[in-house]
Amino acid sequence: MKFQYFRDPDNFAYKMEKQAECSVCNKVGLWFDAGGFYGSNKIECICDKCFLAGKLIDLGIETNDTYHGSKEDRETISYKTPSLPTWQDRESVSYTHLTLPTICSV
Repeated sequence: MKFQYFRDPDNFAYKMEKQAECSVCNKVGLWFDAGGFYGSNKIECICDKCFLAGKLIDLGIETNDTYHGSKEDRETISYKTPSLPTWQDRESVSYTHLTLPTICSV
């Protein structure tokens, strides 16, 4: 499947770790993990076909924020485009072994 604003979601978007039922159409496969989506409803995952068809619109679930562009472009980015992983999404790393310099003393 081709997403207009995301060239390679199979390698760079969040997918479920194992096969699951699409929360919209119940088809089983390795789908997009919806844990990071936001909106008035919650789902576990969504298949490529439902994602591209804009099924998240009816559910009131968005994947990305948009502020500029045409209404159609904003809708495509907000509801029909997987989110890009960011550094904030990575599991937290413990830095307890680091000694930080004192900036000021009390």
